[in-house]
Amino acid sequence: MEKECAKSSQPCPRKVSENITSKFQEAVKDLKLGELLHDDLFGLFEAMSAIEMMDPKMDAGMLCNRGSRKIISFDQAVQDKMLKLDEFSNAELIGIIDSTLACLVSWLEGHSLAQTLFINLYLHKPYMIEDRPLRVFCLAIYKLLEEIKDLVHNGMVYEEEDFQPMQYGYHLNPDISQQRMIGMLREVEEDLYRKNRSNPEPETHALFARIKFLRLFLQVLMSMFKKDEQPVISECNRLLANCLDMLHIMQKTMHMGIISKDSDSEYILGFEPSINQRLLPPTFPRYTKIKSRYGAIGYFIDVAERFKIVTKITTITSLHHAMDFFIDFSKTSPCILSRSALQMMYPGSTGNLKDILKESVKSFISPPALISKTLLNNSQAKHYVDTFLSHCTRPFTLFLQLCGHNRARQRDKLAHILEDFASLQDEALMGFRLEGKLTIPNPRFDSEQVRYEHRFAPFQNLLTPPPVVYSEFREMTSFERFQQQPVDSVFLYIAGCKHFHQARQLLESIVPDSELTDLLTICKTNFIVLKLLAGGHKKDSTKPPEFDFSKNKYFATMKIV
Repeated sequence: MEKECAKSSQPCPRKVSENITSKFQEAVKDLKLGELLHDDLFGLFEAMSAIEMMDPKMDAGMLCNRGSRKIISFDQAVQDKMLKLDEFSNAELIGIIDSTLACLVSWLEGHSLAQTLFINLYLHKPYMIEDRPLRVFCLAIYKLLEEIKDLVHNGMVYEEEDFQPMQYGYHLNPDISQQRMIGMLREVEEDLYRKNRSNPEPETHALFARIKFLRLFLQVLMSMFKKDEQPVISECNRLLANCLDMLHIMQKTMHMGIISKDSDSEYILGFEPSINQRLLPPTFPRYTKIKSRYGAIGYFIDVAERFKIVTKITTITSLHHAMDFFIDFSKTSPCILSRSALQMMYPGSTGNLKDILKESVKSFISPPALISKTLLNNSQAKHYVDTFLSHCTRPFTLFLQLCGHNRARQRDKLAHILEDFASLQDEALMGFRLEGKLTIPNPRFDSEQVRYEHRFAPFQNLLTPPPVVYSEFREMTSFERFQQQPVDSVFLYIAGCKHFHQARQLLESIVPDSELTDLLTICKTNFIVLKLLAGGHKKDSTKPPEFDFSKNKYFATMKIV
């Protein structure tokens, strides 16, 4: 259209918007509650990805871009004297700290750094802050981000809905060592402690509790997840107990922090929710609801309590007990931090799962290859055992990781893990069969009658419907009954046609998808084949029909050879 307009001298027609509300309502009036419209170009994925315009929950522009308020950067806010860098009151510091911790929790719940922590302008240039407690707090937040990212990344149990590691170009200040950061926080603590002793004030004590909590929480992460070192559990539990004490003080003093003066905004001065909107990818902006301050403290309390539970995994030596621990812990729907912590705390995660598997096998079945001195000294037998245990390490590691993922993702990953376990089973079976230690079942005990009776044994106690004994089942399904009472094969072909026709009608009443389309094709093809056979087509042929399972692995397409 544009090319044609360019060639002609006449102006291109102007596009006119049209209100389609009435047309849309007319089109969907036949849909019942819960039904979705399906089309080749619009399926469930497109429906879930669609943006509902003018809905504050779905359309971020309704909130992020509303109003004419100017978005200012850190430098501009300082230049306009809207953002001070020194002479903060304790109430202001408490409010900034509590709001920052709420943003941190929002990040840990799956939102982006650009829309959570880095809406705090003080975190953009922490070295320019003249107030020492706030400057050290902001630097410590950067260090905390670094520790959390390492923990979650090494735990490898997060999905895109759990955690977003992207930094959006912000530098996380790795130039400050762990010990130096702890020392800086401890110095601020001591200053606040001395100030509170000389002039006791509730706000000073509340600020002291927040700085001490951040220092303790950093020490917890550093001590629990030291590289190439096992954590000292008693030290971890002591730090966690002190963390909980500080958190309870923070809970009681939450009201001391300043809040927004604007009734329409939940952000205090220094927090700009749209400052990083230009850094977001070129998609529909996602509106981020920052967690409340009380909710954030509750989140950290839950984390500390779960960390105390996680430390118990270090005392478990049996693989079976460890697997039960992972499964039970997963049932509580823990957060990404505690799930990652469990993966890192388990001794098997550091690379010695093979030894744990060997000890578990020895205690469970006591195999000669791991017990007998003769076999232990046999290099060939030792090689076979080590190779098998090495193959076992991957599926068991994946299973423990599976328990660390969120509950919604576990079902999808379980199918792949079962394939790995099936491969192991085909190998712990072929070896036994080659050595003659596992024989194929005797046909006498592998007959159809035995399988039938075993399969339906649990239903023998039911009165309704009455159980069918095997002899009656044979009479109803065996081919011999047609030999005793001759039946024209044409009658059977016609009955088959009828059944496939009924199946086709039922399937066509369902909204089609790829699998239903294949089933419809099978029904149509088999209907035609049976109709031809009923008419005597190739009646004298001695070749059996072919059954093609390429369309569906359960239902075959019949072909006349």
